[in-house]
Amino acid sequence: MTENLSTAEQNEQIHQTVQKERRRLLDFVRKRVPTEEDAEDLLQEVFFELIETYRLMKPVEQLASWLFKVARNKITDFYRKKKNGFTGSTIWYNESGRRRKAFASGNSAC
Repeated sequence: MTENLSTAEQNEQIHQTVQKERRRLLDFVRKRVPTEEDAEDLLQEVFFELIETYRLMKPVEQLASWLFKVARNKITDFYRKKKNGFTGSTIWYNESGRRRKAFASGNSAC
């Protein structure tokens, strides 16, 4: 990633990355979680993190390695939540557009 890209250039690089890496990442995640739906959800979180990283202009040297590392971390989080009895979450956004998670138990964290 380069630091001085326009939004259109960022969007194009994100699109190209998703097209190039989606199948390999989905296969990687799918082998490690119980359902296709879980794999798709985790993959969406990985690509969301990619978008956030681009928007914050954080340089990533080895993009494919970074994506698989994020995927591995998301899988670990997935099983950690299951182990702790977490049954689901809803994504909420505050007034400034920042993401926060409201947990199924009704507690929320920003």
